[in-house]
Amino acid sequence: MEQVMSAPNTIEISVANFQQTIQQLTPDQLLLVEFWAPEMEACQAMSPILAKVAAEHSHALVLGRVNCAADQQLAMQCGVRSLPTVMLIKEGKMLDGFDGGADEMQIRALLDKHLPKEQDQLLAQAREHLQQQQAGDAYPLLKRAIELDSSRVDIKLALSDALLALGKLADAESLLRSIGMADQDGYYQSLMAQLELKQQAAQSPELKQLEEQHAASPDDSQVSFRLAVQYQAANRSEEALALLLSLLKKDLNAADGDAKAALLDILATLPQGDPLAGTYRRQFYSLLY
Repeated sequence: MEQVMSAPNTIEISVANFQQTIQQLTPDQLLLVEFWAPEMEACQAMSPILAKVAAEHSHALVLGRVNCAADQQLAMQCGVRSLPTVMLIKEGKMLDGFDGGADEMQIRALLDKHLPKEQDQLLAQAREHLQQQQAGDAYPLLKRAIELDSSRVDIKLALSDALLALGKLADAESLLRSIGMADQDGYYQSLMAQLELKQQAAQSPELKQLEEQHAASPDDSQVSFRLAVQYQAANRSEEALALLLSLLKKDLNAADGDAKAALLDILATLPQGDPLAGTYRRQFYSLLY
């Protein structure tokens, strides 16, 4: 008999443990039931494929193997008429399945219809981080999710939420503006309100005054440094980094070395995967070396 039982999410199923197996599944898990017999060539060909594919989805899928040569009762109860037969079960209900042999492409196509997508898992993880006010941890997950499916409004909203928390107001506004009226729900309205408040806060009188002083005296390094600090306080990281880098290009010890320290501090606070960090880190290191 072929060896296909090594995967941790593969179990032998019979009448005795069928209901218990279903009850032990989490709400997100699927049970892939394989009805087979060792003497049948079609079963011998398909069983290793099922085991391989199931092992790739060990957190979302359990492969239950029913040896119909040893136990025919469960097959009869499930209405199995030919071997091999495969049934996909969730929360005790049959979702899908097929009888007769199938190749790897057909098996994967069946599972792809029902297994959670990678972007769904990333979104769920990111939402947990957002609930715990960990926008920096949520950001790279949502960036990956939006790369996988740029049309998903729920991912756009969560990413906008993270961007607002990180002070990336221009990016958040651009993303929110891309959402159509039909999808502008309460979450969207809340995010737009947050955006407006943060945009107002980012234009404080102190900051405006420094911008005017900098426009009048662009070569005054102390004014430029204070303006960069104010930009960062207003979560305008890109403008702060641009100012600091321009100071350091003129003098690596600008503002008594504080410009260098401020730039490194800003880079350290940017979330993982933020392209801004890579761009300015490369430019800064090119000055050093």
